[in-house]
Amino acid sequence: MAEDNKGYTLIELIVSILVSSIVLLALLGFLVAATKSYRLSNAEVTLQLESQVTSNQIGERIIASKKVEFNSCYMYMGEMYKVLVISGMGESGECNYFYIHNKKRNELLFAKEEEDLNIEIDSVIGTCLNNQESLLTRFITDFDVKAIAGTYLYQLSMTFECDGRTFITSQNISSRNEQEETAGGET
Repeated sequence: MAEDNKGYTLIELIVSILVSSIVLLALLGFLVAATKSYRLSNAEVTLQLESQVTSNQIGERIIASKKVEFNSCYMYMGEMYKVLVISGMGESGECNYFYIHNKKRNELLFAKEEEDLNIEIDSVIGTCLNNQESLLTRFITDFDVKAIAGTYLYQLSMTFECDGRTFITSQNISSRNEQEETAGGET
C-alpha cells in the first residue's frame, strides 16, 4: 500500500515561519527608519517655513518703519518677554506693530494697534496671551533685533527648534525711512 503524504512536515512549517519572521523584521526595521527620516525632514521643513514667514513679515515692517524699538528683557506678570515695537504706516494711517517673544512657550505673538498709538505694552501682552489669533510663529527659542549704529540697518536673528532640529536665521534689514529717535530701551 502506498502512503499519500500531501501535507507539510513540522520541520518545514518551523523553517517557513522562521524565514517569514526574518523578512517581516527586516520590513519593520525599514518602516521605522523611513518614519524617523520623514519626521526629521518634516521638522526641518517646518522650521524653515516658520522662519521664512516670520522673517518676511518683520522685514517688511522694518523696511517701511519710522521707528524700531526692541526690549530684550521686558517684565510682565513676573515673566520675561522680548518685545519689538515697529512704528509705521498701516492701511488707515499710523500704527504700531508689536512682536512679543514668549520664551516659556517658544512662541512669537503679533499685535497691531492703529487707534491708540500710546498703548501700554502690558496691555498688548495681556491681550496677546489670551488670544490664540495673536500667534505668529511657534518653535522660536530666541529672538533678537539690533540696530547697526549710524545706519538705518537692523539685524534680525531668530532661532527655531523642533523635534531635536535647530534652525538659526539672521538677516540685515534696511529701513527706507529716516528713523525717529527712540525714548530709551535697546534698539
